[in-house]
Amino acid sequence: MIMKPNIANSLLNYGITISLISLAFLSLGCGSSSEPLPSRVLEASCGMCQFSQTEQKGCFINVKLEKKSFPVVGAPKLTMEEMHQPGGYCVTVRKVRVSGKVEHDRFMAFSWELLPMKESTPALPAGH
Repeated sequence: MIMKPNIANSLLNYGITISLISLAFLSLGCGSSSEPLPSRVLEASCGMCQFSQTEQKGCFINVKLEKKSFPVVGAPKLTMEEMHQPGGYCVTVRKVRVSGKVEHDRFMAFSWELLPMKESTPALPAGH
């Protein structure tokens, strides 16, 4: 079937426009935001001391979600002494029950419950 040039051009332009819009939506979603997660148990520890994070300097709480570590916004604020004491996030990988979502490569915690030590795993000595 032979199409008239202006109809063929219109269909081609329409296809290109749809493709570009689709790419724009996909690029907006990559690493920027996710759907809220229902309450679940994750590993939590110091990003630098236990999860080998180098993007930030200093001790900060991270969670592991699908084998990737994310800094946490909304975790309890702890002093350096609390972070490094026995059972602290810098010396132990703890289990936490959390809900939240990943937004701009950070885990935004809506709820945070530190589980008892028996459910946590000992970690290597602090990395600094």
